[in-house]
Amino acid sequence: MTNLRSVFRADKLIFAFFGFLVAIMGNLLSDYLPQLGRPAVILFLFLLAMVGFVFLLFKARGQRLRVVINRFVTLRDPEERRREARRGLIVFVSLYNPSHTSKAKGLTAQEKQEAAKSLNYETLDLENSNLQPAIEAVFAHASRLEHCWLVSTTATGEGAGSSLAYASVLARYLTKVKGTQCQFYGTSDSRYAVSLDEDSAVTTKTRDLIRHIFDEAAGLGLGKKDLVADFTGCPKGMTLGLILACLSNARDIQFMGTHYNDLAQPVGGLYPVLFDFGVEASPD
Repeated sequence: MTNLRSVFRADKLIFAFFGFLVAIMGNLLSDYLPQLGRPAVILFLFLLAMVGFVFLLFKARGQRLRVVINRFVTLRDPEERRREARRGLIVFVSLYNPSHTSKAKGLTAQEKQEAAKSLNYETLDLENSNLQPAIEAVFAHASRLEHCWLVSTTATGEGAGSSLAYASVLARYLTKVKGTQCQFYGTSDSRYAVSLDEDSAVTTKTRDLIRHIFDEAAGLGLGKKDLVADFTGCPKGMTLGLILACLSNARDIQFMGTHYNDLAQPVGGLYPVLFDFGVEASPD
């Protein structure tokens, strides 16, 4: 009974009928093509295409796509970072907030904005702020990095802040202090910033922006494995948008990890955790 079921599966019957139809119509065309005329030939080709589409649809129903993790690697020591460094990197720029031990903790909102505008990274004490993960994410790839996209945020609501204002000072710090030699994008360009004014649209906007960056990267000669996207920082809606864009293109992603003590407090330095994703078809 099992063998009979496999023989008479709908997709196999359609495929057999499709082949039979092609053979019959091929013979007819060879004998009567001059008499059929152009409209009849066009109609036949249309019907042929429709049968083929139905067949592919049945085949697709028997398959499902799934995301697989081919491998993941932690970039803790210099050798791992040199081996896994990428030519391109996408990184989120969080809205600047100094840590409680930072010398910038007492700055007013206006003083922070003025320091960012004047590219005064010393006043902002960036290493002791929530921008440290972005700094470490970029520096981990510095040995090969050629292009870096800084994806920030904008907002127009009362009391809302914009991380776009801190993208330029972050790039200056990475260049002057950390010695990163690469081309930065998004330092003063709102095209690389996601508006947070509509919560429901943040994920979609981020996904579309990341896809646009993928197209730019391809135009710069970067292949899929030359680029990695870091989803550390920024609102969860942006994180989801970045991951969705990467999954649909089988792109590699990373986040900044660390160790925690028994009080759930981070200890030690930050290090990237890089995931190599893939998409494969499997029986439903």
